[in-house]
Amino acid sequence: MTDTNQAIRQHAEQEYAHELTSLQEVETAARPPNWELSPWAFNGWQARQRRRH
Repeated sequence: MTDTNQAIRQHAEQEYAHELTSLQEVETAARPPNWELSPWAFNGWQARQRRRH
């Protein structure tokens, strides 16, 4: 039996934190209230991640 408190993998926000932080620093698109990235930036990042895997 496995430990139920142990994650199978990290959350994307944790695993890719360095990439997301870098994107935040250079992004200039408008962001919705309380969002850290614009939808445009996140969708572009997500598409690149899918191509990697």
